[in-house]
Amino acid sequence: MQYSMFAYGTKASEAFTLPSNDEWKEVLRNVAFSADQLSFFDNMPQSQLFRSGASAKNDLKGLIRANVPICVNVLDTSGTVRALIGQYSKQQQILLDSGAFRLFQHNMKTGEAQQLDFELVLNRYREIIKISHLCSNIHFACPDIVGQQTNSMALIIEYLADITDLLHMGANMLIPLQKGPKSISQCYHDALTTIPARYHQQLIIGLPSNAAALSVDEVLSFLKTDTPTRVHFLGASESQLVHQAKHVSPNTQFSNDATRIRKWIGKGKLLTTMHQSILDESIDEVWSGSSIPHLDEPGIEFDYTEFLGNLTEYVKQASLSQLKRLANKLSTTAGRLKKACKNDNLIDYIDSLNYGYSDHLLYEFHEEECRKKLSPRIRQYSVYQLALLGMI
Repeated sequence: MQYSMFAYGTKASEAFTLPSNDEWKEVLRNVAFSADQLSFFDNMPQSQLFRSGASAKNDLKGLIRANVPICVNVLDTSGTVRALIGQYSKQQQILLDSGAFRLFQHNMKTGEAQQLDFELVLNRYREIIKISHLCSNIHFACPDIVGQQTNSMALIIEYLADITDLLHMGANMLIPLQKGPKSISQCYHDALTTIPARYHQQLIIGLPSNAAALSVDEVLSFLKTDTPTRVHFLGASESQLVHQAKHVSPNTQFSNDATRIRKWIGKGKLLTTMHQSILDESIDEVWSGSSIPHLDEPGIEFDYTEFLGNLTEYVKQASLSQLKRLANKLSTTAGRLKKACKNDNLIDYIDSLNYGYSDHLLYEFHEEECRKKLSPRIRQYSVYQLALLGMI
Protein backbone atom coordinates (compact mmCIF):
# COMPACT_ATOMS: atom_id res chain seq x y z
CA MET A 1 0.00 0.00 0.00
CA GLN A 2 1.40 3.39 -1.01
CA TYR A 3 0.93 6.68 0.83
CA SER A 4 2.23 9.29 -1.61
CA MET A 5 -0.68 11.51 -0.51
CA PHE A 6 1.29 12.28 2.61
CA ALA A 7 3.90 14.33 0.76
CA TYR A 8 4.06 18.07 1.30
CA GLY A 9 0.81 19.98 0.82
CA THR A 10 -1.55 17.24 2.01
CA LYS A 11 -5.03 18.62 2.54
CA ALA A 12 -6.97 18.04 5.74
CA SER A 13 -9.63 16.16 3.78
CA GLU A 14 -7.01 13.61 2.72
CA ALA A 15 -6.26 12.49 6.28
CA PHE A 16 -7.58 8.99 6.87
CA THR A 17 -7.86 6.29 9.51
CA LEU A 18 -4.95 3.89 9.81
CA PRO A 19 -6.02 0.23 9.68
CA SER A 20 -3.45 -0.95 12.24
CA ASN A 21 -1.04 0.32 14.89
CA ASP A 22 2.02 -0.56 12.79
CA GLU A 23 0.76 1.24 9.68
CA TRP A 24 2.29 4.55 10.83
CA LYS A 25 5.80 3.22 10.23
CA GLU A 26 5.09 2.60 6.55
CA VAL A 27 3.43 6.02 6.26
CA LEU A 28 6.53 7.75 7.61
CA ARG A 29 8.84 5.75 5.32
CA ASN A 30 6.81 6.76 2.27
CA VAL A 31 6.68 10.40 3.31
CA ALA A 32 10.43 10.48 3.92
CA PHE A 33 11.01 8.98 0.46
CA SER A 34 8.67 11.53 -1.16
CA ALA A 35 10.41 14.36 0.67
CA ASP A 36 13.81 13.21 -0.56
CA GLN A 37 12.49 13.13 -4.13
CA LEU A 38 10.99 16.63 -3.82
CA SER A 39 14.26 18.03 -2.50
CA PHE A 40 15.90 17.32 -5.85
CA PHE A 41 13.44 19.61 -7.62
CA ASP A 42 12.60 22.29 -5.05
CA ASN A 43 15.48 23.45 -2.90
CA MET A 44 14.26 27.07 -2.81
CA PRO A 45 11.09 27.43 -0.72
CA GLN A 46 8.89 30.33 -1.82
CA SER A 47 7.87 31.31 1.71
CA GLN A 48 8.56 30.62 5.37
CA LEU A 49 5.91 28.43 6.99
CA PHE A 50 4.93 29.00 10.62
CA ARG A 51 3.45 25.84 12.17
CA SER A 52 0.37 26.77 14.17
CA GLY A 53 -2.10 24.90 16.36
CA ALA A 54 0.44 23.53 18.87
CA SER A 55 -0.17 25.49 22.05
CA ALA A 56 0.00 22.40 24.31
CA LYS A 57 3.38 22.13 26.01
CA ASN A 58 4.39 18.71 24.68
CA ASP A 59 3.35 19.48 21.10
CA LEU A 60 5.27 22.74 21.31
CA LYS A 61 8.36 20.93 22.61
CA GLY A 62 8.18 18.56 19.65
CA LEU A 63 8.15 21.48 17.21
CA ILE A 64 10.97 23.17 19.11
CA ARG A 65 13.07 20.03 18.81
CA ALA A 66 12.41 20.07 15.05
CA ASN A 67 13.65 23.70 14.99
CA VAL A 68 10.81 25.05 12.85
CA PRO A 69 9.05 28.45 12.91
CA ILE A 70 6.04 28.40 15.24
CA CYS A 71 2.77 30.33 15.42
CA VAL A 72 0.79 30.32 18.68
CA ASN A 73 -2.47 31.87 19.83
CA VAL A 74 -1.31 33.67 22.97
CA LEU A 75 -4.72 33.25 24.61
CA ASP A 76 -4.15 29.47 24.57
CA THR A 77 -0.76 29.63 26.25
CA SER A 78 0.10 28.88 29.85
CA GLY A 79 2.88 30.69 31.70
CA THR A 80 5.13 27.67 31.12
CA VAL A 81 4.45 27.71 27.38
CA ARG A 82 5.08 31.45 27.16
CA ALA A 83 8.44 30.95 28.87
CA LEU A 84 9.30 28.21 26.36
CA ILE A 85 8.35 30.47 23.46
CA GLY A 86 10.45 33.33 24.78
CA GLN A 87 13.45 31.08 25.15
CA TYR A 88 12.93 29.44 21.74
CA SER A 89 12.87 32.84 20.02
CA LYS A 90 16.64 32.96 20.50
CA GLN A 91 17.01 30.37 17.75
CA GLN A 92 13.87 30.49 15.59
CA GLN A 93 11.08 32.72 14.28
CA ILE A 94 7.90 33.03 16.36
CA LEU A 95 4.52 34.43 15.29
CA LEU A 96 2.22 35.50 18.14
CA ASP A 97 -1.43 35.38 17.12
CA SER A 98 -4.18 37.31 18.92
CA GLY A 99 -6.91 34.73 18.30
CA ALA A 100 -8.97 37.10 16.12
CA PHE A 101 -9.60 34.49 13.44
CA ARG A 102 -10.82 31.87 15.90
CA LEU A 103 -13.18 34.40 17.48
CA PHE A 104 -14.45 35.29 14.01
CA GLN A 105 -15.23 31.60 13.40
CA HIS A 106 -17.02 31.36 16.75
CA ASN A 107 -19.11 34.45 16.09
CA MET A 108 -20.04 33.25 12.60
CA LYS A 109 -21.11 29.87 13.98
CA THR A 110 -23.08 31.16 16.96
CA GLY A 111 -24.33 34.50 15.67
CA GLU A 112 -22.74 36.20 18.68
CA ALA A 113 -20.65 39.37 18.60
CA GLN A 114 -17.96 38.61 21.17
CA GLN A 115 -14.87 40.81 21.23
CA LEU A 116 -11.28 40.02 22.13
CA ASP A 117 -9.64 41.38 25.27
CA PHE A 118 -6.83 43.10 23.40
CA GLU A 119 -5.30 44.42 26.60
CA LEU A 120 -4.77 40.81 27.74
CA VAL A 121 -3.44 39.89 24.30
CA LEU A 122 -0.93 42.78 24.29
CA ASN A 123 0.16 42.01 27.85
CA ARG A 124 0.93 38.43 26.85
CA TYR A 125 2.86 39.66 23.84
CA ARG A 126 4.83 41.92 26.17
CA GLU A 127 5.52 39.08 28.61
CA ILE A 128 7.05 36.91 25.88
CA ILE A 129 9.00 39.73 24.25
CA LYS A 130 10.48 40.82 27.59
CA ILE A 131 12.04 37.40 28.24
CA SER A 132 13.33 36.99 24.69
CA HIS A 133 17.02 37.54 24.03
CA LEU A 134 16.35 38.04 20.31
CA CYS A 135 13.22 40.14 19.93
CA SER A 136 13.75 40.51 16.18
CA ASN A 137 12.69 36.85 15.85
CA ILE A 138 9.26 37.63 17.31
CA HIS A 139 6.35 38.78 15.17
CA PHE A 140 3.05 39.77 16.78
CA ALA A 141 -0.32 40.32 15.12
CA CYS A 142 -1.72 43.77 15.86
CA PRO A 143 -5.31 44.12 17.16
CA ASP A 144 -7.81 43.61 14.37
CA ILE A 145 -11.28 42.27 13.59
CA VAL A 146 -11.54 39.81 10.71
CA GLY A 147 -13.51 41.23 7.79
CA GLN A 148 -13.84 44.71 9.33
CA GLN A 149 -11.40 47.13 7.71
CA THR A 150 -12.55 50.36 9.37
CA ASN A 151 -12.73 48.90 12.88
CA SER A 152 -9.37 47.19 12.45
CA MET A 153 -7.66 50.46 11.54
CA ALA A 154 -9.37 52.13 14.51
CA LEU A 155 -7.89 49.49 16.81
CA ILE A 156 -4.37 50.32 15.61
CA ILE A 157 -4.96 53.94 16.59
CA GLU A 158 -6.55 52.96 19.92
CA TYR A 159 -3.63 50.74 20.95
CA LEU A 160 -0.88 52.71 19.23
CA ALA A 161 1.01 53.41 22.47
CA ASP A 162 1.15 49.68 23.34
CA ILE A 163 2.06 48.79 19.77
CA THR A 164 4.94 51.28 19.55
CA ASP A 165 6.19 50.06 22.93
CA LEU A 166 6.46 46.50 21.60
CA LEU A 167 8.08 47.73 18.39
CA HIS A 168 10.56 49.76 20.46
CA MET A 169 11.51 46.54 22.26
CA GLY A 170 12.60 45.15 18.89
CA ALA A 171 9.71 42.88 17.88
CA ASN A 172 8.02 42.94 14.47
CA MET A 173 4.33 43.61 13.89
CA LEU A 174 2.00 41.89 11.45
CA ILE A 175 -0.79 44.17 10.19
CA PRO A 176 -3.71 42.24 8.64
CA LEU A 177 -5.22 44.30 5.81
CA GLN A 178 -8.94 43.59 5.86
CA LYS A 179 -11.37 44.06 2.99
CA GLY A 180 -13.58 47.13 3.18
CA PRO A 181 -14.50 50.44 1.57
CA LYS A 182 -10.86 51.29 0.85
CA SER A 183 -8.56 49.41 -1.47
CA ILE A 184 -5.86 47.24 0.06
CA SER A 185 -3.28 49.72 -1.21
CA GLN A 186 -5.06 52.63 0.53
CA CYS A 187 -5.35 50.59 3.73
CA TYR A 188 -1.63 49.79 3.54
CA HIS A 189 -0.67 53.46 3.23
CA ASP A 190 -3.02 54.41 6.07
CA ALA A 191 -1.17 51.94 8.29
CA LEU A 192 2.21 53.37 7.26
CA THR A 193 0.93 56.85 8.07
CA THR A 194 -0.27 55.75 11.51
CA ILE A 195 2.84 53.82 12.57
CA PRO A 196 5.93 56.03 13.20
CA ALA A 197 8.33 55.81 10.25
CA ARG A 198 11.25 54.59 12.40
CA TYR A 199 9.37 51.28 12.88
CA HIS A 200 8.39 50.68 9.25
CA GLN A 201 11.19 48.17 8.71
CA GLN A 202 9.58 46.06 11.46
CA LEU A 203 6.18 45.85 9.77
CA ILE A 204 4.80 42.79 8.00
CA ILE A 205 1.68 43.06 5.87
CA GLY A 206 -0.86 40.31 6.51
CA LEU A 207 -3.13 39.27 3.65
CA PRO A 208 -6.23 37.20 4.59
CA SER A 209 -6.19 33.84 2.82
CA ASN A 210 -8.96 32.05 4.71
CA ALA A 211 -11.89 33.95 6.23
CA ALA A 212 -12.77 37.19 4.38
CA ALA A 213 -10.00 36.32 1.95
CA LEU A 214 -8.77 38.67 -0.73
CA SER A 215 -9.14 37.58 -4.34
CA VAL A 216 -6.06 36.52 -6.30
CA ASP A 217 -6.38 39.63 -8.48
CA GLU A 218 -6.53 41.89 -5.42
CA VAL A 219 -3.44 40.28 -3.92
CA LEU A 220 -1.36 40.35 -7.08
CA SER A 221 -2.39 43.92 -7.97
CA PHE A 222 -1.41 45.15 -4.51
CA LEU A 223 1.94 43.36 -4.58
CA LYS A 224 2.79 44.58 -8.06
CA THR A 225 1.86 48.21 -7.26
CA ASP A 226 3.19 48.63 -3.72
CA THR A 227 5.93 45.93 -3.52
CA PRO A 228 5.89 45.71 0.31
CA THR A 229 9.06 44.45 1.98
CA ARG A 230 7.41 41.62 3.90
CA VAL A 231 4.07 39.89 3.40
CA HIS A 232 2.40 37.13 5.39
CA PHE A 233 -0.46 35.05 3.99
CA LEU A 234 -2.76 34.45 6.94
CA GLY A 235 -3.90 30.86 7.45
CA ALA A 236 -2.50 29.51 4.18
CA SER A 237 -0.22 26.61 3.34
CA GLU A 238 2.29 26.80 0.51
CA SER A 239 0.11 27.30 -2.58
CA GLN A 240 0.08 28.45 -6.17
CA LEU A 241 -0.80 31.95 -4.97
CA VAL A 242 2.53 32.18 -3.11
CA HIS A 243 4.40 31.29 -6.29
CA GLN A 244 2.44 33.86 -8.29
CA ALA A 245 3.09 36.47 -5.60
CA LYS A 246 6.83 35.79 -5.72
CA HIS A 247 6.76 36.26 -9.46
CA VAL A 248 5.08 39.70 -9.39
CA SER A 249 7.05 40.96 -6.36
CA PRO A 250 10.39 39.10 -6.34
CA ASN A 251 12.00 41.28 -3.68
CA THR A 252 9.24 40.74 -1.14
CA GLN A 253 9.87 38.30 1.71
CA PHE A 254 6.88 35.95 2.03
CA SER A 255 5.68 33.88 4.95
CA ASN A 256 2.52 31.99 5.85
CA ASP A 257 1.02 29.96 8.67
CA ALA A 258 -1.05 26.80 8.65
CA THR A 259 -2.53 24.42 11.21
CA ARG A 260 -1.63 20.90 10.16
CA ILE A 261 -1.35 19.05 13.44
CA ARG A 262 -5.06 18.71 14.18
CA LYS A 263 -5.87 16.57 11.16
CA TRP A 264 -3.56 13.85 12.51
CA ILE A 265 -5.15 13.76 15.99
CA GLY A 266 -8.01 11.42 16.90
CA LYS A 267 -8.89 7.76 16.97
CA GLY A 268 -7.15 5.98 14.09
CA LYS A 269 -5.32 9.15 12.94
CA LEU A 270 -1.59 9.17 12.35
CA LEU A 271 -0.24 11.17 15.31
CA THR A 272 -2.55 9.51 17.83
CA THR A 273 -1.83 6.03 16.47
CA MET A 274 1.92 6.63 16.33
CA HIS A 275 1.93 7.96 19.90
CA GLN A 276 -0.11 5.04 21.26
CA SER A 277 1.86 2.40 19.35
CA ILE A 278 5.23 3.63 20.60
CA LEU A 279 3.85 3.97 24.13
CA ASP A 280 2.58 0.37 24.12
CA GLU A 281 5.94 -0.82 22.81
CA SER A 282 7.73 1.19 25.48
CA ILE A 283 5.68 -0.33 28.30
CA ASP A 284 6.68 -3.81 27.15
CA GLU A 285 10.35 -2.79 27.19
CA VAL A 286 10.14 -1.04 30.56
CA TRP A 287 8.61 -4.16 32.12
CA SER A 288 11.83 -6.04 31.38
CA GLY A 289 14.19 -3.14 32.14
CA SER A 290 15.15 -2.49 28.49
CA SER A 291 15.75 0.96 27.00
CA ILE A 292 12.85 3.06 25.74
CA PRO A 293 12.21 2.77 21.97
CA HIS A 294 12.83 5.98 20.00
CA LEU A 295 13.88 7.96 23.09
CA ASP A 296 17.44 8.86 24.01
CA GLU A 297 17.26 7.45 27.51
CA PRO A 298 18.07 4.04 29.06
CA GLY A 299 14.78 3.56 30.91
CA ILE A 300 12.95 4.84 33.96
CA GLU A 301 13.63 4.45 37.68
CA PHE A 302 12.45 0.86 38.15
CA ASP A 303 11.46 -2.00 35.90
CA TYR A 304 8.64 -4.07 37.37
CA THR A 305 10.89 -6.53 39.18
CA GLU A 306 12.90 -3.71 40.76
CA PHE A 307 9.69 -1.91 41.67
CA LEU A 308 8.43 -4.92 43.62
CA GLY A 309 11.84 -5.59 45.18
CA ASN A 310 12.18 -1.97 46.34
CA LEU A 311 8.55 -1.30 47.21
CA THR A 312 9.31 -0.06 50.73
CA GLU A 313 11.89 2.38 49.38
CA TYR A 314 9.45 3.49 46.67
CA VAL A 315 6.80 4.33 49.26
CA LYS A 316 9.32 6.25 51.34
CA GLN A 317 10.56 8.33 48.37
CA ALA A 318 7.32 8.73 46.41
CA SER A 319 5.75 12.15 46.03
CA LEU A 320 2.45 12.72 47.80
CA SER A 321 0.53 12.47 44.51
CA GLN A 322 2.26 9.18 43.62
CA LEU A 323 1.61 7.78 47.07
CA LYS A 324 -2.06 8.74 46.89
CA ARG A 325 -2.40 7.00 43.51
CA LEU A 326 -0.78 3.84 44.89
CA ALA A 327 -2.97 3.89 48.01
CA ASN A 328 -6.10 4.42 45.90
CA LYS A 329 -5.15 1.47 43.68
CA LEU A 330 -4.76 -0.75 46.76
CA SER A 331 -7.93 0.57 48.44
CA THR A 332 -6.06 2.05 51.38
CA THR A 333 -4.61 5.42 52.37
CA ALA A 334 -1.22 7.07 52.00
CA GLY A 335 -0.98 7.35 55.78
CA ARG A 336 -1.50 3.62 56.27
CA LEU A 337 1.14 2.80 53.68
CA LYS A 338 3.62 5.09 55.43
CA LYS A 339 2.75 3.57 58.81
CA ALA A 340 3.33 0.07 57.42
CA CYS A 341 6.77 1.20 56.18
CA LYS A 342 7.57 2.64 59.61
CA ASN A 343 6.54 -0.62 61.25
CA ASP A 344 8.59 -2.56 58.70
CA ASN A 345 5.62 -4.66 57.62
CA LEU A 346 4.65 -3.06 54.27
CA ILE A 347 4.66 -6.32 52.31
CA ASP A 348 2.58 -8.15 54.92
CA TYR A 349 0.15 -5.22 55.03
CA ILE A 350 -0.24 -5.14 51.24
CA ASP A 351 -0.67 -8.94 51.17
CA SER A 352 -3.59 -8.56 53.57
CA LEU A 353 -5.39 -6.20 51.20
CA ASN A 354 -7.76 -6.94 48.33
CA TYR A 355 -8.23 -10.62 49.06
CA GLY A 356 -4.89 -11.71 47.64
CA TYR A 357 -5.11 -9.66 44.42
CA SER A 358 -2.56 -7.03 45.39
CA ASP A 359 0.12 -8.38 43.03
CA HIS A 360 -2.15 -7.74 40.08
CA LEU A 361 -2.98 -4.28 41.36
CA LEU A 362 0.71 -3.45 41.86
CA TYR A 363 1.36 -4.51 38.26
CA GLU A 364 -1.44 -2.25 37.03
CA PHE A 365 -0.11 0.65 39.11
CA HIS A 366 3.42 0.23 37.74
CA GLU A 367 2.14 0.23 34.16
CA GLU A 368 -0.06 3.28 34.76
CA GLU A 369 2.85 5.20 36.29
CA CYS A 370 5.12 4.26 33.38
CA ARG A 371 2.52 5.46 30.89
CA LYS A 372 2.04 8.67 32.84
CA LYS A 373 5.75 9.40 32.77
CA LEU A 374 6.54 8.28 29.22
CA SER A 375 3.47 9.53 27.34
CA PRO A 376 4.48 13.24 27.22
CA ARG A 377 7.98 12.40 25.96
CA ILE A 378 6.65 10.08 23.28
CA ARG A 379 4.12 12.70 22.19
CA GLN A 380 7.01 15.18 21.81
CA TYR A 381 8.97 12.63 19.79
CA SER A 382 5.99 11.91 17.51
CA VAL A 383 5.35 15.60 16.82
CA TYR A 384 9.08 16.10 16.21
CA GLN A 385 9.19 13.34 13.61
CA LEU A 386 6.11 14.58 11.75
CA ALA A 387 7.42 18.15 11.82
CA LEU A 388 10.73 17.04 10.30
CA LEU A 389 8.80 15.48 7.43
CA GLY A 390 6.73 18.62 6.88
CA MET A 391 3.47 16.91 7.81
CA ILE A 392 2.80 19.35 10.64
